[in-house]
Amino acid sequence: MPSPALELCTLARANSHVTVWPVDPHSGVLTGTCVGLDEFFNVVLQDATLEIPGSDPTSLPLVLVRADTIAMIHTITPKESPVQ
Repeated sequence: MPSPALELCTLARANSHVTVWPVDPHSGVLTGTCVGLDEFFNVVLQDATLEIPGSDPTSLPLVLVRADTIAMIHTITPKESPVQ
């Protein structure tokens, strides 16, 4: 099984479309293109969308997500919405 650090580096190098699920479930879900990460594994998303159930999606051109607020990251197809 590859290490999580290696998987994150692969996602950033490939500019993968990802969904970031936060530790706090009331914060909403971020969907965007993973364009980078730093030595603390903070993730940079480009053309991100913040989706909170019951609210309209919010577009964010560039966002830095702190590593200690991330519960899970997974790849999705560009038009797929994680929130139903």
